[in-house]
Amino acid sequence: MKKFLCVVAMLITAGVAFALLGSIIAVGIGAAILYYSYKKIITIESLFKKVLWCIAGLIGVSIMLRSIPGIIGLGAIALLYYLYKILKGDSPTATTYEHSEYNNFEEQWKTIMCEYK
Repeated sequence: MKKFLCVVAMLITAGVAFALLGSIIAVGIGAAILYYSYKKIITIESLFKKVLWCIAGLIGVSIMLRSIPGIIGLGAIALLYYLYKILKGDSPTATTYEHSEYNNFEEQWKTIMCEYK
């Protein structure tokens, strides 16, 4: 039953993600423009060119703000990934430290402390 509900939730979120695909692409384009203009602003020393790249960055921000449903679509994609991990059997939030270096450190620390007592 849990797997069935997970598959149904995945179908719903996939539908939402595909419905908002255009907005998601617009958010990506706006973010790329903003990132590229930010990198140019940092490297250029001319004030006039910095102002032009600032205007380009503001255009990128306005594209991103215009397509707010794309942010919801990105959330749907993140939820789809999370549901896929649950369906696959991997828990995306749980971490186990059974065979990690931390347990090895704890064991070594105990032996060191026993030697010095």
